[in-house]
Amino acid sequence: GHAAPAVMIVSQLMATRLWGDTDPIGREVLRVADKRTFTVIGVVGDVRNVNLNQLLPTMYYSSDFRVWPTMDIALRTAAAPATILPAIRERLKTMDPDMPTAFERTMSEWIAANAAQPRSLLDQQ
Repeated sequence: GHAAPAVMIVSQLMATRLWGDTDPIGREVLRVADKRTFTVIGVVGDVRNVNLNQLLPTMYYSSDFRVWPTMDIALRTAAAPATILPAIRERLKTMDPDMPTAFERTMSEWIAANAAQPRSLLDQQ
């Protein structure tokens, strides 16, 4: 079994799509991938897709319940992001020595790269 409780947090857009104006806290969601039922314990602000041009309905689970082969981790820090990357890599390795990591970058770099793609497409037209 899983150590973590079967709970999830949903984005505001997801809550609205599933339950309209009804309070989502305590509602249950069946995850089709593994037929597990999760209870909603919180609602967070909406997130945008990778190209930053569309809001996405989103659900957040404990990492114990991850079913996909990839996962994104975002961290907020008061320190310069580049200075804490080695510590983050080390911590991830202690959690799972075989876990591959890729695409380590600051949020500013990520936003610049993803915002540049739609701009370059517009420039070509």
